[in-house]
Amino acid sequence: MGMGIGIGVVIALIVVATLAWWIWRARRMARAMVILDPRWAVLDLTRESRSEEIATDQRILAPILGTPTISISTPPGADILFIYGRFDANGRFANGGAALRELIRDSGAKVVVLASDNDPSLLAAAAPNVGYGYANLIVTLERRGSALATFLGELFTRMYAGETMPLAWVTLSPQIPGREEEEDPHTPSVIFLPEAGQLTFAASTPAPQRRAAAAARG
Repeated sequence: MGMGIGIGVVIALIVVATLAWWIWRARRMARAMVILDPRWAVLDLTRESRSEEIATDQRILAPILGTPTISISTPPGADILFIYGRFDANGRFANGGAALRELIRDSGAKVVVLASDNDPSLLAAAAPNVGYGYANLIVTLERRGSALATFLGELFTRMYAGETMPLAWVTLSPQIPGREEEEDPHTPSVIFLPEAGQLTFAASTPAPQRRAAAAARG
């Protein structure tokens, strides 16, 4: 994935420690934040043809999340924000120089997916501790075709069924140092930073896909 194994292991250890703390905290919390009928938005900062990636994500996720609002400039107001774009060496989006924390703050999103492949060594610069713009952040290292959207569809379906996001994530994708090298090549390579904590979704009218998935899990 274009990075030294040392950096990869350090990042994985940090993520594991973060998730372990959130799991411990989840078991002590009586209630999680429930987002009713979450609004989905797409922010395309690539200034190039990403239509295939966006179309793939829409095709797989629209039955679960509905039709997204799409922008190529300012972030739409949303609960779930997908950002397409890559970081430069300063940790800002390469086209336009937008800062991640500012985009999250301006959108109000609680769940943010960096939906383009990005270099994990730039993450610290891209997501500094500035006191605003925090969300449950999913960082994509390798999309691997439609695997990213399929994985997120499973994650969001579990959240609609009442699982909190950190616990659903650990169930679907335990983050263990070195594990990414052994994964199925059709599984996306992603990192989860649960900055916004325990979130679940609820729908006024559940979609058939959510009802079927919940019933299958019992």
